[in-house]
Amino acid sequence: MYGSNSVAEKEDYLIMESTNDQNFVVINTYKDKFIIAPVNLEKKEITPKFQFIEIKSDIDDKVEFSLVHTGKLKVKKVTGEKQNNDK
Repeated sequence: MYGSNSVAEKEDYLIMESTNDQNFVVINTYKDKFIIAPVNLEKKEITPKFQFIEIKSDIDDKVEFSLVHTGKLKVKKVTGEKQNNDK
């Protein structure tokens, strides 16, 4: 219960900006990987499409993150999942 409350209260996140101007937020870590998801900082909304990226990197192939005070972020609700129309 404490873990979920601390996430709900979190307001500072590591943000990565990709080359196509899409921001990603670091959600958590798993082993030697970051778990990231697209984020809209204006709407303060995370899109639940998660990716894993390596924490370690070479100096020539480094990924940069910035610690950003985002305020509380919410997860975008996904609706309209594909339905099986086979009968």
